Amino acid sequence: MKKADAILCSDLHIRDKAPVCRTDDFIVTMERKYLWLSNLQQEHNCPILCAGDMFDHWRPSPWLTAWALRNLPDKIIAIPGQHDLPAHNLDNIDRSGIQVLWDAGKILLMRNSDIDNMVDVDRIMYTGFPWGIPLEGSDRGFGEVRSVALIHYGVYESKPHYPGAELSGGTAISVLKKMPGFDLIVSGDNHLSFTCKVGNRLLVNPGSFTRSTAAQADHKPSVYLWYADSNTVERVYVPIEKDVISREHIDNIEERDERLEAFISRLNHDIDISVSYQDNMKKYLSQNDIPKAIQNIIWESMT
Repeated sequence: MKKADAILCSDLHIRDKAPVCRTDDFIVTMERKYLWLSNLQQEHNCPILCAGDMFDHWRPSPWLTAWALRNLPDKIIAIPGQHDLPAHNLDNIDRSGIQVLWDAGKILLMRNSDIDNMVDVDRIMYTGFPWGIPLEGSDRGFGEVRSVALIHYGVYESKPHYPGAELSGGTAISVLKKMPGFDLIVSGDNHLSFTCKVGNRLLVNPGSFTRSTAAQADHKPSVYLWYADSNTVERVYVPIEKDVISREHIDNIEERDERLEAFISRLNHDIDISVSYQDNMKKYLSQNDIPKAIQNIIWESMT
């Protein structure tokens, strides 16, 4: 089996509260996912590159921080995304949970300072561009060494992945043109998975590692194995269970809104503007099957 030089991932969004759409035991599911990722990392004996948003919130609970220290794989090189930063501000990173992981020696965190934004591992040069750091162009070369950038920036494949995304992001091709000195760019923030290659240069947007919204019911979380010699990747799908994403909470809201709209419509139809509000209410209550207890509450609120 050919060994990969790195495993590419992003947007882990580690959290201790299950997303409302999940019907499974979310913590148990997370443990299985990270055990699988740890085994993959040990199989290839290479670093894992995470392009931001390791935590879903910058201030994880003590329990979740301890959980991450126990369950995350080793050899992670990461940058912070906006979810990792208090007020989405890189200046506040010392107050964050991702900082604790670095201080504990669990991850290697590139914070874009003169000292720690570049890392040389096995003759591969990694440069970090956390959330909020401009994607400065680079035409510098590293000789025979591959040059890799980790960015947390709203990159999309060709069309904006949400209305207005073009105002704070850009296409994969435009990012590759903006950063010409890098052989590989690993981008986070966009939860969709895609790759883009221009010549011998490659951009990989791994997408979210976990499905956390009903809209992601068909999303297939994955990581990418990167082979430095050919600058190519192989997509590996994260094991998932079927039928654990529910729309029930959305359907309930939609049904509630429909009932509310119908109620308002009936009120509008029954209201006579020539009489008082109290008289209109009395007329409405007499013509509709409203429980007595509810009528009492209505009249009490009107007095």
